[in-house]
Amino acid sequence: SFAEGYTSALATAAVADSVMNSGLVPPFSYLFHPTHRSRRNRPGAFSVAAPATLGLFRSDADGSGGAGDADAGDGRPRDDGAGGDVEDEGGIHHADGFAFLQAARVTLAGAMPEEARSVESSSGEDRVSRVIRHLSSVSEPTDVVSVNVIGSRRGEGYPGGIPPADQRRQRQSQTNENHCPSKFPAWSRRLAVAAAAAISALLAAILAPMLVRRGSSGTTDGLGGGVMLGASTETTDVVTADGADLIDVDAILSRIFDVAQSLSSQLDLSDPSSPQSLAASWLVESIKSPGGENSTALHLPDWRLEQRYSLAVLYHSTGGYEGGWLNDEGFLDEALHECNWHGMGCRDGVVVGRVTSLRIESNNLTGTIPSELRALSDLTLFNMSYNDLDPSPLPHWIGTHLPRLEELDLKHARLGGQIPDAFGDLAHLRVLDLRYNDLTGNMYHLKGLSNLELLLLWDNRIGGSIPPAFGTALPKLHMLDVGRNQLTGNLDVLLDMTSLRYVNMWVNKLTGSIPPAIGNRLGALEFFHAMANRLDGTLPESLGNLSRLDTFALGDNLISGPVPRSLGRLGRLRNLFLQNLRFEGTVPPELGDLSELTSLFLDNNRLSGPLPPRLAEMSELRILTLHGNNLTGEIPTSLAKMPNLSLLDVAFNPLNGTVPSSLGSLPRLAFLSLTGTHLSGDVNPFCGVPTFYADCAGGSALLSC
Repeated sequence: SFAEGYTSALATAAVADSVMNSGLVPPFSYLFHPTHRSRRNRPGAFSVAAPATLGLFRSDADGSGGAGDADAGDGRPRDDGAGGDVEDEGGIHHADGFAFLQAARVTLAGAMPEEARSVESSSGEDRVSRVIRHLSSVSEPTDVVSVNVIGSRRGEGYPGGIPPADQRRQRQSQTNENHCPSKFPAWSRRLAVAAAAAISALLAAILAPMLVRRGSSGTTDGLGGGVMLGASTETTDVVTADGADLIDVDAILSRIFDVAQSLSSQLDLSDPSSPQSLAASWLVESIKSPGGENSTALHLPDWRLEQRYSLAVLYHSTGGYEGGWLNDEGFLDEALHECNWHGMGCRDGVVVGRVTSLRIESNNLTGTIPSELRALSDLTLFNMSYNDLDPSPLPHWIGTHLPRLEELDLKHARLGGQIPDAFGDLAHLRVLDLRYNDLTGNMYHLKGLSNLELLLLWDNRIGGSIPPAFGTALPKLHMLDVGRNQLTGNLDVLLDMTSLRYVNMWVNKLTGSIPPAIGNRLGALEFFHAMANRLDGTLPESLGNLSRLDTFALGDNLISGPVPRSLGRLGRLRNLFLQNLRFEGTVPPELGDLSELTSLFLDNNRLSGPLPPRLAEMSELRILTLHGNNLTGEIPTSLAKMPNLSLLDVAFNPLNGTVPSSLGSLPRLAFLSLTGTHLSGDVNPFCGVPTFYADCAGGSALLSC
């Protein structure tokens, strides 16, 4: 029976345990020291079999146990005879500083499926209890207790709730006194140890067929899988539930170690509470249970291990493990492929493959973006925007390790520092969205992004001028959003960026004039916003050639001269912002031809003359602001024929004459300001306007209310 098999295995393990405690075999930490990971460098006859196997039968989470087996701190066993081990909270033991490997044996010892531990016999007794009862007849109670801890947490399943480390301390003195009595000379003790080692090897070879039966059903003597003593002293094996061949556990642990060390620093891996240690521990744990994705977990290629590890680090680094994510569906589900975790995607909908898109925007992520994500070298889309990350520099490894990236969206992620030079090497990048951050430096190294279509840097602190090379180096760029920065220089570079459709340079320190040829070179332009700069000169008549223009905003600059009459040719124009400038002359009647215009801002200029009646032909106009000019004459009665007009502001102009009462009948008029004018007449017809300003009080008032 399986219980009798475990009894025989326990006898073998007891001999091996004696060898381990003798100090002839180094502890587990030594085996995974960076300079001793190769199997051919592992000394001792039991150096491979002992680490994973003894964890089944001992209460030591690190397999150290008796005197002389403690780690010296440099990955080598002590030879001073000092015993004991260092135990952290929760029963986790250090192994060469790498926290995730400290409990690896216990984790793998728990690889027995849950159903194998819980299935009850006909007498109602579960299998583990049957093992313990059988072992009790041939072993001391303290030796039997260790079998009952497979897969248990610290203190659970032990008599009196005493963890194995505490039990070990209770029997430590007895072990040291009885194991090798001091009355025997040293040479005899060494001879006994050597004999024990030989007997143990012989017993292991004899018992191997009893413990691992490879029948047609492919299962192990009623256990359904678990960590076993094999016939070979070279490997420690796991038998899978589906009858697969034995798996080299040491090789798997070594691979996980290599993956973690290749992506993370030793300092991070030495901290048991770090995201890196937690992620590596989860990766080891994922090997433990058969079924689902776990049935192939032991066979994963290196890139899959890297992929799972890096995403686990992301989860632990950004508050996912603490429940901070708004949506973490499927994340770290051992039974799911990474492509089915929230925010992950694979190209062409492939279920099993490499992650090519990462989209975890607006998900309440905290912490920082871990560098381990550089392992996702096939990423084409990276979006972690609108999250509450800790202030940190923009990761440079994005430029060096994600060569296939096509879209990078890190807006509103509280990133700072300069844009790394390596970003200029992202040859496939089409979208770079870094809006709403605290970036500094300049944009010169971005000239290598020959496939870039959208450059979005709104609301940062980037300085310098727009690189002249952008004109020829970024031939596909059609959206340039660099508003609310500290850019200097002029706009001449735009003339060579002929694919531009959207330009936003609001609130910078740009100087110079609008290039005269802008209307002839940027025929695809639809949106142009350069308000709140230091631009001067006059507006060129070539602006009338921008037939696709929807929005044109140049307010709050130093531009002077007349309002170009050619603007009347912009048949698609809907928004025209020309306020707070130094325009002189009259309001061009040609503006009335803008049949699609909805907003016209000409306030705070130096315009004079009468209001053109043709303005009423702008049937879609909703906002007309003309306050703060030198306009004279009367308000044209034709304005009362504008059905969509909701705001009319002619305040602080020397207008005169009578206010057309028909304005009060405009169905959508919600704001009317006549303050600071010389208009007269009865304003009672306007009392129904929600917001109405007029001078109708005092001795000099011409309006009566």
